[in-house]
Amino acid sequence: MSIQTLKIRANKNNIPKDGIKVEWLDPSTKKHYTAKRSKQKGSQLELDVIHKLNEIGYNTVSSRSNSKNLDNAKVDVDDLGGNLPVYI
Repeated sequence: MSIQTLKIRANKNNIPKDGIKVEWLDPSTKKHYTAKRSKQKGSQLELDVIHKLNEIGYNTVSSRSNSKNLDNAKVDVDDLGGNLPVYI
């Protein structure tokens, strides 16, 4: 069994088909991996929204790459053309 397989099994709460249940020794490690996965999912959604808006004609980028002030204001998508009526 690979290390990656063990990590995946340790993050899930169900018992696998082979009956071998794996748990983290330190509960904070599971929180770390769960938070990391949540951040990846959120970043991917942000990029998907940016790509869709660019497809329909808006000029958008991630505020992380463009403006520190917008990123601090919890704005994820920056409209460079100023055409969007809302902040995302």
